[in-house]
Amino acid sequence: MIRIGNKIEGVNYTKRLGSYAIIEREEDKKVAIATIPEGDKFFLGGGIEKRRNRA
Repeated sequence: MIRIGNKIEGVNYTKRLGSYAIIEREEDKKVAIATIPEGDKFFLGGGIEKRRNRA
């Protein structure tokens, strides 16, 4: 498993399965990330949700 970032002491973490992709644009070697106003950055992707029964 690849871990990105640093663990912060005193914070409770929950394991969460997820799927993320890092795709590099060939012409300029840039990758896509999401940001929030506070300045934090995130890889695009997300957690795996439980499947709902379909009627």
